[in-house]
Formats: sequence, structure tokens, C-alpha cells
Amino acid sequence: MKARLTPQQKKQLSYARDRRNAYGERGANSRFAIAANKLHERRKLRRVVNAAVHTLGGCADETALLQAESAARVGQAQPAHFVKYADAPLREVVEYKRRRRAV
Repeated sequence: MKARLTPQQKKQLSYARDRRNAYGERGANSRFAIAANKLHERRKLRRVVNAAVHTLGGCADETALLQAESAARVGQAQPAHFVKYADAPLREVVEYKRRRRAV
């Protein structure tokens, strides 16, 4: 049988397990920002690929188009700059707020 926890033990477990968004934006905004940032990266990649295809002009050779597209994806496209950050543990967030208020 599992031992019962005291309220103090429950609080310590809560501080260890719970997480908070410490990135600096509202929780609802982060949902939309993730999608928007991924969309921005994909759009940038499409522009690079389209520019490489248009440099070939009216080339009817399908293999040349595919090679230009793959070269543009590999060579010219920048790596994704968007990175999701993990939420911070509640203990760290509370300690940071206490330090900030004390100053």
C-alpha cells in the first residue's frame, strides 16, 4: 500500500513536477507562434526552391528540375532557426520571481 503524503511532501512534489512557460509570452500566444514560425521557415524554403527552378527557365527536362530543386533544398536553404524551448520547473520560476521582487 502506498504511504500517504503530508501536505509539505505534496508541495515539494508539485514544485518538482509542475512546469511553467518561462519564455516570456502568454500561453495562448505560444500555440499560435509555434505554427507561425514553422510556416515562416517552410515559406522561406519554398522561395529558395522556386528561385532555383526559375533559373532553369523553360527547361522541359524533368530530371534537371528535380536536381535543381534538391540542390536548392540542400545547398541554399538555411537551417531552421525556430526552436521550441521546454517549460521551466515551477521551483525555478518561483525562485526567480522571489529574487526579482526582493530587488
